[in-house]
Amino acid sequence: MWRFSSFIVLILISITKLGVHAHPLVPCFFIFGDSLSDPGNNNRLKTKAKANYRPYGIDIPGRKPTGRFSNGLTAVDVIAERLGFHRRIPPFSSTKGHDILKGVNYASGAAGIRPETGQHLTLYRNGARKVAVFGLGLVGCTLGQVIQNRPHSLCVDKVNIAVLLMNDKLKTLVAELNRKYRDAKFTYINLQGMVIGPQNGLSLTELNYSIKFY
Repeated sequence: MWRFSSFIVLILISITKLGVHAHPLVPCFFIFGDSLSDPGNNNRLKTKAKANYRPYGIDIPGRKPTGRFSNGLTAVDVIAERLGFHRRIPPFSSTKGHDILKGVNYASGAAGIRPETGQHLTLYRNGARKVAVFGLGLVGCTLGQVIQNRPHSLCVDKVNIAVLLMNDKLKTLVAELNRKYRDAKFTYINLQGMVIGPQNGLSLTELNYSIKFY
């Protein structure tokens, strides 16, 4: 069984027929990930990784923190809207009853690496046929990494180089899964490319970043 040994965001869109009478393009949407997708699961956990206070949430309707690690909606919120869901996929911590069949967001900020979280083919055996796997972003440019390793620099190159190596391996894995499981579709999302663009011969130290402090 394949295993991901990395901090990745995995989004699962199940097309199992559940008899849902609605207009979304898929009947249910399940999300697995970390702080990039956390809708508020950490609010009820004993952890320092929380985002249920201002300025988080200032661009969400109502301008109140929800537990998302962002000013506004997350990427998976937008994807849910594009798929035709009339509401955001709710956090696991507050989902009950029949609503679980419509979709659940299991993402949790500061999620770690555990062997059982990498056994995603169990999801395939349970009916998942469309899976989007996000590669890592430029972790070496996060504030925590910079403070820890190079306080006076924009990024930590050695961390970003490791990210690039991991993403290359992940793309190979996704291609292999598509060859092996023809009735499913695994899609690699280039999160790193969304940040740095398609430049050739890119040097990570040449990027410009803007960090806003509150």
